[in-house]
Amino acid sequence: MSVIREEELQEIVEVVCMTALELPIGVGDSSVLASCDVQTSEIEISGAWQGAVRVRASIEFLTHAASKMFNCPSDEVSDMDRADSLTELTNMLGGTVKCLLPEPCNLSLPIILTNDLSDTEDHEWENFECEGRQLAVAVTQKAQGAQQAA
Repeated sequence: MSVIREEELQEIVEVVCMTALELPIGVGDSSVLASCDVQTSEIEISGAWQGAVRVRASIEFLTHAASKMFNCPSDEVSDMDRADSLTELTNMLGGTVKCLLPEPCNLSLPIILTNDLSDTEDHEWENFECEGRQLAVAVTQKAQGAQQAA
């Protein structure tokens, strides 16, 4: 269960996407994202609250985002550009979520997850859509036992 309400997360994603990418974003459909090629990143939060922010985006969304971020045509966007836009978006979302958590909290650096389809953690994904391109964000608190074992 997340300490961030669904409405708060929706507002965070909308503000970050409009500010960083100048892209409108709305509620999406998880079944559409499930059928897309995706890339996922994560940023961990430690301190008074322990957990992570994960961002999963379709390759189409990442191409469009990188094109906006790096001011280049979509057909010139590389895999590295997509990864950079994903980790930057994850960092911005993680930093905004962190501001709503109890102090003190610290952010890790965002990482690209290479095998998240076998993920067994319980993530409550919020799905978004931007001009037909799919994105999902999850804010997940670590279990109390996991905090002490680390």
